[in-house]
Amino acid sequence: MFLVYPFMGLASVLLAVLTWLLAPWLARFVQPDGNLPRWCRWCQTFDATCFEGRQPQYGMTGTDQQVAAGWLRRNPGYGFDYWPLGCKFDPTAWHVLVARQDGSLFVANGPGGRFCIEGKFGLRFKFGWKALNMWDAANMCWKTQPWGPEWRIPICFTVSK
Repeated sequence: MFLVYPFMGLASVLLAVLTWLLAPWLARFVQPDGNLPRWCRWCQTFDATCFEGRQPQYGMTGTDQQVAAGWLRRNPGYGFDYWPLGCKFDPTAWHVLVARQDGSLFVANGPGGRFCIEGKFGLRFKFGWKALNMWDAANMCWKTQPWGPEWRIPICFTVSK
């Protein structure tokens, strides 16, 4: 997987850019339950509807279509990262190499050459598969419940503020 990751990361970035560009158009197809139709579900987050942006912590306002477009731009292509590019997650098969409680660095490796490197050094970076979201930093152990609808983790290739 380590050798395939750059190509998977590129696919993730390309679908994210496409979703970001098409967000206003895709938002027109959001169903009353807040989800995109099956044919474009990969553009949506796997763990929330397109109306999640209305939650106070996100502060999005406007019509349903505007909120959906904003949410799709905030999390572009996340379903693609979770379903086709993500992998099943078995906590017993992953080994944590570094886990700082302050969240500044997390490094783990998993089966088949999968890895997770996440940290904050000025910029925040996330590479590999998002195993950190399954980590309970307060207790320094793997969580007992999955983060999404299944025991899966998405691929990630992110650098942000």
